[in-house]
Amino acid sequence: MSKTWYDLVRMYFPDAGEEEAEFILWEKTGFPLASVATVADQLRQRAEAASIAQEIGIAVDKELLKRNLSERCAGNGYEE
Repeated sequence: MSKTWYDLVRMYFPDAGEEEAEFILWEKTGFPLASVATVADQLRQRAEAASIAQEIGIAVDKELLKRNLSERCAGNGYEE
């Protein structure tokens, strides 16, 4: 079975849903122009930063992320 880009995202962010994985991949990495190794390194760095943030009590606001994603997709043929 071949792995997908989303599988790569979920290696570092296992709880990411499809929309969140897509957002992370497109907005937080060099995808689609960067190599697999570069994207993997960027994901690893982001996962480490998120882990450190959680350790000091800073939580990611998933509602804000969803709202941001909805705004970016509005008018582009995507539905919530």
